[in-house]
Amino acid sequence: MSELTLVLTESFSEPDTTALRTELNRHLRVREPMRLVRFSIDPPSVIVLLGAAAAWKVLVSPAAAFPKSFFGTLGKRAGDAAWDGAVEWMRKKDVEPLAEVATALAKAAERVDGKVTICVGLDYPDDGLGTTISTDSRDVLEVVRILSAFVVRAERISAAVREEIERGNGQVGPFSMDLERDGSVMIRWHAASDSKVHERHIP
Repeated sequence: MSELTLVLTESFSEPDTTALRTELNRHLRVREPMRLVRFSIDPPSVIVLLGAAAAWKVLVSPAAAFPKSFFGTLGKRAGDAAWDGAVEWMRKKDVEPLAEVATALAKAAERVDGKVTICVGLDYPDDGLGTTISTDSRDVLEVVRILSAFVVRAERISAAVREEIERGNGQVGPFSMDLERDGSVMIRWHAASDSKVHERHIP
């Protein structure tokens, strides 16, 4: 099984970092965490989890079962029927790997003050310039949403990025992914060839 790279800013303590890796390793294979040191005043905290499509495969089956109707409605909170349905769905045994990975990431974000961005994705083209989707939310269901949208498309996203690079549309900076309301993903990047923003939709 392929390994994932976990990168955290220095705002996370060693015990919190160890706890996160231990929780993630219940279902994934995560290397020894790396530190991202930032030198600006009061920088935002970041949790980054990257790996090849194969490293995410254990989450594909539960993510594929994530109801499409939840993608456009989970911005609402408890009391909304879709929200309550999503909470109930996460209690199912067969989605436990996805739910527990999302919970581990959200719990880690809760352990530090200030803004925390959770980024997940591919380590392609490399660990520094990966292909990522992110959220600033600390809500488990929001983390489930981005994880689900990404992992079920991870192989197609990897193939699309590779194809764009081979076409000469290599990037300046990372490839970023945005979650569309229908659960599909839009990849965006600045191409080195023309310095313009390019897009690639993954339905």
